[in-house]
Amino acid sequence: MVFPKNTQSALGVINESLENFSSDSKYKKYRESADIIISSGGPLNVQIVSHAAAIKNLGMLRRLLKKQGILIATGLSELAIKKKDMEKQHFTIFSTHSVQAVKRKHKDEIDSMRPMYVIRKDK
Repeated sequence: MVFPKNTQSALGVINESLENFSSDSKYKKYRESADIIISSGGPLNVQIVSHAAAIKNLGMLRRLLKKQGILIATGLSELAIKKKDMEKQHFTIFSTHSVQAVKRKHKDEIDSMRPMYVIRKDK
């Protein structure tokens, strides 16, 4: 990314598991400071976590977002959370899309479309 001279980038990228990050002191530092979070796989996906764990993880991600912050949730499997789960945690579904899953390495595996949610924190 290129930024004009005499400006500072406010872009921060954290690339680690939610489990590791949430047990770190950085979690408290970043609470209610993120404008956008991209969750691709892992903490919200049905093949990785249970429904109960996905609900807990959604709450952890929510606490990192500023009011009106955006969470983009997608992955190679269906999400373990549904619209009602998002609404209970004061999210509004801003947009939904289907995205093509990554090409498989084995010819017998089927390519499929996966949902992608763009949701906004309301409170």
